[in-house]
Amino acid sequence: MSCSLRDEESKGHSRLDLAFCEQVKEGEGGSMAVRRCSRQILPWTHTLWALLRSRNGYRKFCLDRPKYAHFLTYEELKNDPKTHVRKLAEFLGCPFEGEDAEAQVQDIEKGCSFEVLSNHEVNKAGGFPSRIAFIPSNSFFRKGVVGDYEEHMSAEVVEKIDALTKEKFHSFGFMYGV
Repeated sequence: MSCSLRDEESKGHSRLDLAFCEQVKEGEGGSMAVRRCSRQILPWTHTLWALLRSRNGYRKFCLDRPKYAHFLTYEELKNDPKTHVRKLAEFLGCPFEGEDAEAQVQDIEKGCSFEVLSNHEVNKAGGFPSRIAFIPSNSFFRKGVVGDYEEHMSAEVVEKIDALTKEKFHSFGFMYGV
């Protein structure tokens, strides 16, 4: 999932990525205020729970304020990339216009494809050191095919993940395929 929040006080020129923000709270006059973003990368669960526990929920905030927040799931982007590339560009304040708009959207779609990104030299060679081992750059890429998990996990593991997902996310309105 991806959701970006436009900073209202800066007249829309800057945006805050909530993925690393510590807290979302309601400010005066019903506007949303965001406490300064943490520069440390927190474990994803802590970050996710902090966002989802906001007064009305992160997803609801995104959907209720389309001018200031854009909510997008992987499945939506995968099913209709051109539409969502256009919507994201409009949200960011730089919509595609003119005769070559369709070509620009196609170029972005092609440039962000698995085939193109995974074949960049920087993603084929090199990697990142960690405390345990060196992690090759190409380990961060997978096919990106919806349902590909069935090739890597048993039915029992999938059932456990589905049950956990339903338990943890259902109350927040996330019910994709569960």
